[in-house]
Amino acid sequence: MSTEIDLVRDFMKVDEWSGPDLPRARSSLVEAIALELANGNNVRSGSGASPRTHRRSRRSVRWSIGITTVAAASIVIALLVVPSARRPSAPAAAAEIARLADAVPPVPPLTAGEWYQYQLQGELSANVTTGSGTSATSATADIPIAIGEWSNATGAVCTSQQFGTAAFPSSANAQAWQKMGLVATPANQPAIGCSAGLEATAVARGTPVGPINVANITHDPSTLAAQLANGATGINEIDNYATGEPARVVGFLRLTDLLVGPLEGQWSGFGQEMLNTLSLLPGISALGTMTTHAGASGLAFSMPKQVTLNPNNGAETYAFTPPTVILDPQNGSLLEARNLDFSILQSAAEDFVGGPSALVYTQGVGYGLTAQWVDPVSGLQVIGASLVPSWITTYHVIEAVTAPSATASQLEGLINPFLGNGNSAFSNDDVPGAGQSTYDITIMGTATTAQNFANTLIASGLFTSVSVKL
Repeated sequence: MSTEIDLVRDFMKVDEWSGPDLPRARSSLVEAIALELANGNNVRSGSGASPRTHRRSRRSVRWSIGITTVAAASIVIALLVVPSARRPSAPAAAAEIARLADAVPPVPPLTAGEWYQYQLQGELSANVTTGSGTSATSATADIPIAIGEWSNATGAVCTSQQFGTAAFPSSANAQAWQKMGLVATPANQPAIGCSAGLEATAVARGTPVGPINVANITHDPSTLAAQLANGATGINEIDNYATGEPARVVGFLRLTDLLVGPLEGQWSGFGQEMLNTLSLLPGISALGTMTTHAGASGLAFSMPKQVTLNPNNGAETYAFTPPTVILDPQNGSLLEARNLDFSILQSAAEDFVGGPSALVYTQGVGYGLTAQWVDPVSGLQVIGASLVPSWITTYHVIEAVTAPSATASQLEGLINPFLGNGNSAFSNDDVPGAGQSTYDITIMGTATTAQNFANTLIASGLFTSVSVKL
C-alpha cells in the first residue's frame, strides 16, 4: 500500500515539474518531512489548542469600508505535510468514525409545548484592523462566548449570543483596541431574538434568529460528502463557508460547521448521517484521545496541516491548520471543536464599539474570527415550555397571508402603526401565490397583546389567514 510520502515522492518525479527550481522544491519537501518525523514522538494531547499560523476569515461588519484582497503573483506548489507515523492511517480513522456513527442516538421528536435546547460555550480569537497602510491599527483579543438556541414544533426559533470581557495577549494589543474605539466589555448583552414562520427559514445566518436549516439535506452520506466538497448542498450558509480554502479540506470545514451548529430541521437520523459522511472524507486522521475544556475525554479527528511553498526560494507562503473535532467515545456526539472559523451576531459585534467617533466608524474595519475552542454545554435536549428562558415569552410572532385584493397602502396603514419599540414585520411577496404576501409580524409584550393584534388583522378583511406562531 502506498503511503502519503510515496505519493508525494511520485508526484515530485513527474516530468512537467522538472524545471530549474525542482531541486529546491524537493529539498524543501525533504526538510518538511524530516521535521514532521522528528516531531512524531510528540503526539498532541491535552486541552491546549493547536497554534494557528493563518487566520482564514476576514469579514466586513456593518460599519466597514471594505477589505483589500491581495493576489499572489508567483506560482506556488501546494504540499500536504504527512501526519505522524504514530497516528492511525486515514482508513483506520474512517473505520473508527463509522463505528461511532452506529452508536449515535436518534434525534428525539417534539410534542406540542416542547422545545429543543442547544447551548454552546467557547473562546474566540479576534483580530481587528482599522485604517490602511502605515496608518493601520491592529489588535488581537481573546473573547469568551456563550450561545443558546431554542426551537419548537411549530418552527419558532430563538437565539441568544453573549460575549464576555475581552482579554489581550499584551498591553500593546489592549492599547490598540482602545485606540480603535473598542471597549473590553461589550454593552447590551446578550444579543437575543426570535422568529417563526417563513422568516425563520429565510433569514441569513449571523442574525439573532439564523441557525442553519438542514431540513432538506440529503440523507445519503456519499452524496453529501461530494456536495460538501463542491459547495452544492443547497444550504447557502454551508456552500459559501470556507470558500477559497484548499480543495482537500473544504468538505471537512463545512461538515465541522454543521457538527457545531446551531441547526434547525434535524431529522431522526441526522447525527448518524453526519458521522458517516465524516468517515467518507479523504484525508481524515485520528489524533487519539483528547480532553476538552469542560474536562471530558473524547476521540479527536482532523486533517493534516496544509502548506504552500514558494518554488523560487522554498519559503512558506501559506500555512493552514484545519479544525479538530473531539467526539464522545460512547455515542459519537460532538464534545468540542477547535480552530474553527465562526459566525457571530452582527449586533453582538457592534456592542464592542464605544461610540460613533470610534475609528471603526470613521476609517472602516475588518475582522477575522476563529473559535479557539467551542464546547456544547450539553447535547440537543428536549425541555418543557416552563424551562425556556423567560425573555422568550415576551416574543410573539403572527403570520398573516394577504388577500389578493389588499393594496399596499391598506396594509401599511394597518400594520405600520404597530411597528417600533421592538415590534417588526417581515414580508415575503408572491407567497403563497401571485398577488399575495406573507407577513411575519413580531409583537413584543404579553400573549394577550399579540392576540389582540391578531384579532385586528382578522377584522380588517385584508388577510385570508392569520395565525399566532409564537
